[in-house]
Amino acid sequence: MQTLFEGSEENPGIAGLGILPGKVSRFPTSLGLAVPNINWSGVAPMLADPWPLVADQPRCYFVHSYRVPMPESGHAPWALACSEYGERFVCAVRRGNCVATQFHPEKSGTVGLQLLDRWLKGGGPTGEAAVAPAASPSPVPPARRIIACLDVRSNDAGDLVVTKGDQHL
Repeated sequence: MQTLFEGSEENPGIAGLGILPGKVSRFPTSLGLAVPNINWSGVAPMLADPWPLVADQPRCYFVHSYRVPMPESGHAPWALACSEYGERFVCAVRRGNCVATQFHPEKSGTVGLQLLDRWLKGGGPTGEAAVAPAASPSPVPPARRIIACLDVRSNDAGDLVVTKGDQHL
C-alpha cells in the first residue's frame, strides 16, 4: 500500500509511485507504544459502502512501523478504511480498480480470505465517486492477546528455567 503514495520516511529521498497524494510516516514514539505494531486490530470503513470489507467489525492482522496519517479533513476519496494504534490511520485505499491494505489479508483469518476472494472475483465499485464518506469511522479497539508460549531451557547450572519475551505483550 505504501508504495502507492508520493514518498515515505522509511526511505527518504526515494519517490513512491505517486498514485495517491501524501507521504507515509513512522508511528511517533510519543504514543508510547511498541513499534512495529504487531496486532490484530479493528478496521472501520471510511466510506458509506465499505467494499471490500466483508464483516461488520473485522479485525485484521497488522505488522508495520509506518502508517498513512488520516487526511486532515477526515475523508479522502481514496481512503477506504482506517484502524487505530494510539491514533487513527488509513489502513486500506482504493483508486479505480486498485485496492491495497496496510494489514495482511492473507494472515487475517476468515475475514482476510473473504476479502481476497472478493478482490479476485472483481466485486465492488471501481471508482472513488461511487461511494460517499461514512458518518464517522469508529475503529474497533485492538483485540486482547494471550501469548501462550514460553521459552523453556536449561540455565548454566543445568536447571530448567522458563522465560518469556518482553515485547509486543
